[in-house]
Amino acid sequence: TIYCEAGTYFDFDSNLCVSCPAGYFSNSTTAPFPITCKKCVAGKYTSTEGNSECFPCTIGKFSNTERTSCDNCAAGEYSSNNECIQCESGKYAPIPLTDDCLTCSAGS
Repeated sequence: TIYCEAGTYFDFDSNLCVSCPAGYFSNSTTAPFPITCKKCVAGKYTSTEGNSECFPCTIGKFSNTERTSCDNCAAGEYSSNNECIQCESGKYAPIPLTDDCLTCSAGS
C-alpha cells in the first residue's frame, strides 16, 4: 500500500510521492491520495515546498500571483479581502501596512 504524507502528491509517472511546490499544498493523507496539489487561495501563501497548509498574509499585504510570498500594497492603497484597493478621494494610506485609509485633514 502506498502512503503519501501531507504536503505531497502521488506522481503516477514516477510512482513516488512528490512534495508540493511553493505556493501549493496538500493536506490529504488517506486514499485516494491526491494526484496534484492545490494552489493557495488569494491572501495565503507558502514559501517552501512540501506544505500541508497555506499561511495567511498579514494585514496590509496580499499574496502574489504565484502564492509564494506576500507583498505590500502601494502607498495610497489599503488591503481588503486579500487585494489592494486605492484610497478614495479625501483619504490616504501613508504606509502600506494598513487595512484602511485615513481621512485627510481639512484643507490638505
